[in-house]
Amino acid sequence: MMSIKRAHWVVGLMAAGCLVFVTAVVYAGNPEKVSPTAPSMSAEKVWVQRRAMEKAVTDLDRALKAMEDVQEAVTEDNKKIALEELERVKEMLARARKPLVTALTRPKKVVNWQCPMMGTKLDPTKVPMQLTRQYKGKLVGFCCAQCPAAWDKLSDEQREAKLKAAKAKTPTSPPAAQ
Repeated sequence: MMSIKRAHWVVGLMAAGCLVFVTAVVYAGNPEKVSPTAPSMSAEKVWVQRRAMEKAVTDLDRALKAMEDVQEAVTEDNKKIALEELERVKEMLARARKPLVTALTRPKKVVNWQCPMMGTKLDPTKVPMQLTRQYKGKLVGFCCAQCPAAWDKLSDEQREAKLKAAKAKTPTSPPAAQ
């Protein structure tokens, strides 16, 4: 059995975790606040990501309210209600976590050694994030600010062809250190 003191400690710890999580969700939904080199996205993708973040924040708000209910139940020494509410909080946090993980999961380096638009050689480990785009789960790098904008205007078939050509020219060994 959990003592009242320990239950208060658990509730406080979970509340602190919720606040940290909310902060991370807000920053994940606003990449320009995190990094000036965050990649730009199409308006539709930004809207979809923002909507997912809004749903996550709603779940987190509900989880925080449920944490208050847990705290009240613990204060009243009603362990059954406290445990039920903690289970609800766990489910809400799990739901809210998904869009955050999606927003933060990205490949570490680009998949191409040449710019698919201009053919310029690239070092995949040194391409700035503002010169990248996500394409079919892969991070594609470009040589200059004009290339990602031009890439955005291509159809999927054109993108596939350009990326295939850029990857076909991939060297078998990494570029020499400069």
